[in-house]
Amino acid sequence: MNKVEQFEGKAPKMQGEGAIHYFLWTDDKGALYVQMFENDVDTKSPGTLNQYLFPIAQYIDKRCKDSQLKVTEGLLVDNGDLGKVENNNTSAFLKAVLRHLFPCSKEA
Repeated sequence: MNKVEQFEGKAPKMQGEGAIHYFLWTDDKGALYVQMFENDVDTKSPGTLNQYLFPIAQYIDKRCKDSQLKVTEGLLVDNGDLGKVENNNTSAFLKAVLRHLFPCSKEA
């Protein structure tokens, strides 16, 4: 995996205040991945992040739907192994990032 250097995204949350900071990564075949690394919000319980890599291609077509993404696993940065997502924030946070990268049109 290769991190896209000098890129740091900041997606506004879908609900409430704050933003999710994220990096982009690519694999050897050019597939794009997201890694969320910071929940930027001024609160005592901002929600937890899994710093896994999430394949954009797997979720992009669901970013504009009202239903949750239901993210259950991600890739570990160190070795590419699958890790289990153990919180309920990742799906909404990933959807916010995908909508930031690829805004929804009115037809979507």
